[in-house]
Amino acid sequence: MNTCKTPNEILYVSYIIGIIVNIIIIYALNDIEKKIDCDCSNNSKKQFLKEWFIFVIVLQIIFLLIFTMSDYECFDVFEDDYMNNVFIFMISIIEIIMLIRLFIYIRWLRNECKCAYVNEENIIYWYLIILFIIFSSIILFTFFLILIILIKNNLY
Repeated sequence: MNTCKTPNEILYVSYIIGIIVNIIIIYALNDIEKKIDCDCSNNSKKQFLKEWFIFVIVLQIIFLLIFTMSDYECFDVFEDDYMNNVFIFMISIIEIIMLIRLFIYIRWLRNECKCAYVNEENIIYWYLIILFIIFSSIILFTFFLILIILIKNNLY
């Protein structure tokens, strides 16, 4: 009987979706690099973006392979045992920074370098906007929840 906190299927799907999204981002960045007649797209704003997303894909694949080859039934337990929380936290912070950098680069392309801004970049741009709205909503909700709990505890 499987008594996982989170079903493994959800984690598999989330990792696979993450890999697919990162592949689309890499494809779009690669497509921008191939545009010979568009010199404005080659600037420091895109530095290390493609390499970072390749690293994330490799990391996700390694985590999935190690889990599938292990004797663990639950990814939660595997994650607690093998994935150092400090390491995951650092990777998450870097991921947020790289997503912000990607947004800045795509927004710059959209405003300043029209020859490199096509449909893939538009999809990434709106994906990032939606992602930032979700992150901001979660942070605000958590902040208000903590605030309500603190106020409630101080009143009684």
